[in-house]
Amino acid sequence: MVFSAGYRNSFGHPHDWVVERYGEFASKTLNTVEGGMISFEFNEKFSDQGVQEDKILLISEYRKLNSRYWH
Repeated sequence: MVFSAGYRNSFGHPHDWVVERYGEFASKTLNTVEGGMISFEFNEKFSDQGVQEDKILLISEYRKLNSRYWH
């Protein structure tokens, strides 16, 4: 689950109870507040029946890969 929210947003999104709810299903959560821009790289594959099956190869979070220039 990806939560797209602005840094220090006045609404407090995502709410803690929403994040906890997804945690009950062992969902991996990503938040743009913490990770910045989140990118997904997919690999297009086709099954034996010719149905496209996209597989996520890579998930990257900008802030974890690039430090701020003032640090």
